[in-house]
Amino acid sequence: MTQTFRYETNHPILQKHLDLLSKIDDEKVMCVCYDKEKNDFYITECCDEWFTYHLTKDDCIELSELFKEIAEAIGT
Repeated sequence: MTQTFRYETNHPILQKHLDLLSKIDDEKVMCVCYDKEKNDFYITECCDEWFTYHLTKDDCIELSELFKEIAEAIGT
């Protein structure tokens, strides 16, 4: 995991789910990040090559919780 990824996950919601986000980032699939200056969550591609991360049922449940919490934090 790169230093940039750790910095961009500097939000309590993302820190709560950091284990899952780290697994996805390590596979070079995507990163869910937070821009503190813009108060903005975003997903970014980690690599231009073809990589896939196969989600487990538990991963899917946790991702749904993560996105629900982000949606509540966005508030719009």
